[in-house]
Amino acid sequence: MQQEEPIQNLTPKKIPGLKEGYMVRLVPFESKYGINVFQWFYDPGYKLYFREFENPLTLEDCERFDQIIKQARMNVFVIEEKGTNKVMGLLTYSVIKKQSGVFKFGIMLDAQFQHKTHCIEALIILGDYMFYRLGMQKGVVEYLESDHHIRRISEKGGFLSEGPLLREALVDGEYVDEVRYCILKSTYDELYANYFAGVK
Repeated sequence: MQQEEPIQNLTPKKIPGLKEGYMVRLVPFESKYGINVFQWFYDPGYKLYFREFENPLTLEDCERFDQIIKQARMNVFVIEEKGTNKVMGLLTYSVIKKQSGVFKFGIMLDAQFQHKTHCIEALIILGDYMFYRLGMQKGVVEYLESDHHIRRISEKGGFLSEGPLLREALVDGEYVDEVRYCILKSTYDELYANYFAGVK
């Protein structure tokens, strides 16, 4: 997708306990990112990410995207590329079971960054924050059952399938199945606890 010139976020805001990766960082949403959300929302290539939005979004809506999704008890980070500060995508999350430490997340990357390792690193950063900073024990994510590529990536990354969610999503007027995957803190500890050792 053709984007405007990347936003030069030379001094990104810091969130206590949120680490940076080798290639990407997660930053708080600001109104200046609204144009990126607006472009993604109306690009058919990203419609599955926004499939649960019932109404169209104006540019003004997109500029307060973080406030809109907070109404659904969600939070959002913007994914930026280190070095260039290019806006790469969005990462949403919410604590769905506080007592038992379960959070749910979703991720969307711009087409130019898909099928690379940026996605995995963004999720590793989120996992570090949720497991070690917020004390969560389990992360869950839901995909379309037909998206075999992302399912394979998840399984290689330590995620476990929790089974199908029948007729869970409405896509192009048709109800389709989703699948739910999870990663446990114990698995994250084993695979990624030392991931940030060489980050500068």
